[in-house]
Amino acid sequence: MKYLSITKKALFLMSFFFLFPALKAQINMEDSTVQVIGYWDKNEKQSYLIHEKKVTLESGDTTSFQEYTYNVDIQIVDSTAGSYTVEWKYFNYKYVSGPEELKTILTAYQPTKVLLKTDEMGVLAEVLNSAEISAAMTKRLKSLVKKHKSDQYLVAEFTSLLERYNSKEAVEQLALSEIQQYYNYHGAKYKLNENFSATVKSPFMNIEEGIDAELNVWLSEINSDDNNFIIQMSKILDEETMKKLMYEEAKNDPELTPDEMPELHDMPELKVETWAASRIHNSGWIVYSVQSIEVLFDSEKSTEERIIELL
Repeated sequence: MKYLSITKKALFLMSFFFLFPALKAQINMEDSTVQVIGYWDKNEKQSYLIHEKKVTLESGDTTSFQEYTYNVDIQIVDSTAGSYTVEWKYFNYKYVSGPEELKTILTAYQPTKVLLKTDEMGVLAEVLNSAEISAAMTKRLKSLVKKHKSDQYLVAEFTSLLERYNSKEAVEQLALSEIQQYYNYHGAKYKLNENFSATVKSPFMNIEEGIDAELNVWLSEINSDDNNFIIQMSKILDEETMKKLMYEEAKNDPELTPDEMPELHDMPELKVETWAASRIHNSGWIVYSVQSIEVLFDSEKSTEERIIELL
């Protein structure tokens, strides 16, 4: 049905990062709690390998698959009593598997620096150079669209990326999800095996205030010998709200004829679930982090996984 392709396009434009309230790292074995705080020194640097994998299944058959890696150096460039200024330097994008076009797409991500600020606990506060990132990526992507204008697949991919980088706000909300993943747990205190549950607002389509999602966060392990711990989370977006929003999106699309307009009960099943876990050192540096986002829409299942690993 035509409205299914329209709603799938809308889904493609969503962002699915965590967005939950700040719940700060210090292990206390007496009461089995940890407090996630960044104890970082000026000029301190850690290096990471980030591994991303995306797969789409249609009725159980793989219809698309891509996998790639890149490196990030994270350095504390300034430290005050109330904040840290942190530089993320991206480089060495490598194709692992997937369509050959992915090799060309990865050329859009030339060495890039992201400058951000956290508070004294390590809670992400703002991206300081998002406007510059937007301008540089927009210029680069427009050049790539022009260069590969005869390739519809590449033009579609670069156009989609342009939507993620076309403004300062888009960069902060859509393009830097690995940074969101890294700092998710900073600024909170957790007790071993005690679940924090809440209803929070989560980004969906173009809804400025987001939609309701069920969030659960818990401290699953304290490793006092290695001075680290594991925090996990799950988040499920409200299915009925998504269904109604997708229905309105399809109903208002000018490409649909009156005979093609769907009824609310005709809208297919839509589920969006996120699971994540991070092993965090007592200093506040991430040792290992994994995030998986699963989207089930009608007979299509899409999964995006990202692993951040300390080198």
